[in-house]
Amino acid sequence: MMYFIPALLSVLTIYALIPFASRVGLVDRPDHRKSHVGEIPLVGGIGIMTAFAVTVFVFGQQSSSFLHLELPLGFLMLVSLADDKLQLSARFRLLIQVLAASYLWFFGDTRIVELGNLFGQGDIRLGLSGSYFMTVFGTVGLINALNMADGLDGLAGGLSLVSLVFFAFTAHKSGLDRQANLNILMASAVSGFLLLNMRAPWRKKARIFMGDAGSMTLGLFLAWSAIRLSSPAEHAIEPISALWIMAIPVIDTLGVMTRRIIKGRHPFAPDQEHLHHILLRAGFSVQNTVYAIIACGILLGWCGLMGIHVGIPSWIMTFFFVLLLVLHGVLTHYAWRIMKWLKSVRGDNLRHLQEVKVTEKIH
Repeated sequence: MMYFIPALLSVLTIYALIPFASRVGLVDRPDHRKSHVGEIPLVGGIGIMTAFAVTVFVFGQQSSSFLHLELPLGFLMLVSLADDKLQLSARFRLLIQVLAASYLWFFGDTRIVELGNLFGQGDIRLGLSGSYFMTVFGTVGLINALNMADGLDGLAGGLSLVSLVFFAFTAHKSGLDRQANLNILMASAVSGFLLLNMRAPWRKKARIFMGDAGSMTLGLFLAWSAIRLSSPAEHAIEPISALWIMAIPVIDTLGVMTRRIIKGRHPFAPDQEHLHHILLRAGFSVQNTVYAIIACGILLGWCGLMGIHVGIPSWIMTFFFVLLLVLHGVLTHYAWRIMKWLKSVRGDNLRHLQEVKVTEKIH
């Protein structure tokens, strides 16, 4: 019963906040980069985090490590809400993200201290400065990866849900029940949000968006879970397997930022070069694009877990992850040719279906 409460609270909180969002202007308005119609309330993130926090405290799921996550989560939530309303500069947002990650490292005992056996030469252990750099870099990177994935109805929430479920499963298998419960409760809260955000046959567009307050806090929580579960103390998962569980936003963001830097642009400059943009321009609907990307996220996360289960060495998992990065780079480099091919394939399939329907009517 406990696991269904966050979903219910998330829905109720969001509905309660919608009138407030309209009054104070906490809404997303369409512009040259956004295709939605009308003003959409940006209260999904508040609903998710409120439902999660209330359930955690009511059912006593706090842990010593989680207590040090609350402050940076709340801090990031407040700044993100201000960003949703005022459009803060990218540098200021980056500074706040660095501060949140630094707090986890200094006070939350949430540190990347080793990277695993990435090259087949033994575990790579980090010194104090290396640990701090990798923790901040990884945390800030994941926060922005999820933020950049928040481009279509249901995409960021769906990818977050997949990662949360995988993390909950690995924690449970390792006997870390409290860590598993925290991920399940967050997954439940995200599910409630998706009921109002993901498109469905009875709803052609999102009722609400999560906003930066949702994508950034979810990114921080996922980073915290990944670091905790891959730490030597808990060792529920290998560091490289954690990357596989979050592969889609990580790979897509690394690819996009690399292309921006090569072109001499700011790595956080907005554009329309993400994987979901490519699929949309190839003629796929928003709903089918979201389903396809989430399905890929499930498949890659499953590969990460299977790598642990069957004992595939970390260096082999690393090799194939780098291969995915290269493949993504090649596909996006030739995006226009691929889109042209996908459109032709899609057109051939549609014509075939029409011919079949005509034949069925004749008979």
